[in-house]
Amino acid sequence: MNFAEVIKESLGIFLKNIAAYVAGGFIAIAGSIFIITLPPLFYGLYLMAAKGARGEKVEVTDVFSGFSFFARSWAYTIIIVLLAFIPAAALTLALAVPSVSVLGVVGVIPPIAAVLLYLLALMIMTVYAIPLMVIKNLGAKEGVMSSISLVKNNLGQTALLMLCLFAINIAVSLIPVIGMLLTRPFTAIVVTKAAMECREKEG
Repeated sequence: MNFAEVIKESLGIFLKNIAAYVAGGFIAIAGSIFIITLPPLFYGLYLMAAKGARGEKVEVTDVFSGFSFFARSWAYTIIIVLLAFIPAAALTLALAVPSVSVLGVVGVIPPIAAVLLYLLALMIMTVYAIPLMVIKNLGAKEGVMSSISLVKNNLGQTALLMLCLFAINIAVSLIPVIGMLLTRPFTAIVVTKAAMECREKEG
């Protein structure tokens, strides 16, 4: 996978269907006000991303197709929350007490740093989970495990891709109101396209 090519091709896909993606992003963001609708609507964004990446026509209503995978989208959300919270809490408890007892107030820095590094690693390792769930019609657990395997085999390019996406998201998010409407669907397209490229490379 060439991360620069993935971003370039994803931009073309986004611009070709910009009205549908921006409207879909708005619906997903607005719908996140109601927590129960957040996972299926964002799953719907990835379904839209996959259609665009396959060269199919993308429609605004595609975002609602995520509700057909309501249980799957929530299962993924629960798995990610558990993978984030339990180890993070364990790291904090394991490091905070000895660190603070030795270093005082400054001792809170090592456990916070450890937790942030863990969460960053988790984000990178599971970045392809939803795209793979969509592309391969996988369950939540299988999607997470497949993502970890795919990232391991494409770690360098995936890390560079995530770094570029982070910079793009920060820059575009500075645009009032519309910034998030652009970055959410674009990120979904980039990650989905990258997952497709990595799978093709592995045959």
